[in-house]
Amino acid sequence: MRTIYLSNLSDYECETIKVYFEVAYSKGGRPFKHVKREIMEPISYVLRTDFHYHYLPKDFPP
Repeated sequence: MRTIYLSNLSDYECETIKVYFEVAYSKGGRPFKHVKREIMEPISYVLRTDFHYHYLPKDFPP
């Protein structure tokens, strides 16, 4: 079960920015190791809380 944070993306926000992740992959990069939403939520956490990346909770992917 996923931990709920106030910084979690809504479904609408996730759909809006996911195109930027798909464009990067379509140019021939390596397949994603994590689900795209699992990558976007820590980014949202850092941007919304102004925390440094190293202080992210341990349940976010590396």
